[in-house]
Amino acid sequence: MIIGSVIHSLVHTRPDTAYTVFILLRAMSKPTLHHYKATRCLLVYLRSTRTLGIENHQERMLENEDRDQYSEAAVDASFAD
Repeated sequence: MIIGSVIHSLVHTRPDTAYTVFILLRAMSKPTLHHYKATRCLLVYLRSTRTLGIENHQERMLENEDRDQYSEAAVDASFAD
């Protein structure tokens, strides 16, 4: 149940936890105390970093003359149709 909740956060808001979640998913058939402790550490990490994130302010970026401080990226939202 915990891993299901963490997967939800991974998909929607927290891609930084992908590696840890996928490692824990491999152990779902035979979880041990070690995996439970690792899951607890992941939950502590998520709670302690809940205010961190990437913000996207296009208006502010376009108004600013110093564009060197911004990153540019491209996204393929067609899902390879």
